[in-house]
Amino acid sequence: MLVTIGLTAGFIAAMVFAARPIARLLTMARDERSELSQGAFLIVCIGLLISAVVTERIGIHALFGAFLWGVLIPSDSALARDLAVRLEDAVVVLLLPSFFAFTGMRTEIGSIGGEQLIACAAIIGVASLGKFGGSALAGWATGLDRRSAMALGILMNTRGLMELIVLNVGLELGVVSPMLFTLLVIMAVVTTMATTPVLDRLRRGAAT
Repeated sequence: MLVTIGLTAGFIAAMVFAARPIARLLTMARDERSELSQGAFLIVCIGLLISAVVTERIGIHALFGAFLWGVLIPSDSALARDLAVRLEDAVVVLLLPSFFAFTGMRTEIGSIGGEQLIACAAIIGVASLGKFGGSALAGWATGLDRRSAMALGILMNTRGLMELIVLNVGLELGVVSPMLFTLLVIMAVVTTMATTPVLDRLRRGAAT
């Protein structure tokens, strides 16, 4: 554990002091040009892969390395917008459906019995109460009216892609059991799907 912590700290330092200037130069180079060059795009992809491989070898999952490399690129820069345009089609058409299919294959719906259904209902209830209640109370405390605070809580109760990513990481690391993984995936799907109809009902109630 101490070795992992030390290597992680060294990796973060390397990203801040070595990779961050590279990201800054790429951003400045894009601002001086009218479009993203193939060379700059190649450097970004290489940096992404290297960061993911290093964190995977350290033992903290490739996701965190890729995320940290992405954080170094300013989200409001022209470089970030060009990267989103270049990668969006491949992500939406190929990678995202593959990830959802991969998660579905890991979800053991058939193993859920009576006790697991009760546990699943309890997880959904506690998760919804915690996220909806916390967000709604925070919105109300900061000056929002009751309906606006409730709408904020409903919107914050969604648990979509990021939730599934974290669950898959936890399952691979052995932190989450297959049964708990299945229950949490169901919770993520239910809370996400319930957001639109619940919000629409709240808006119809406000209109009447």
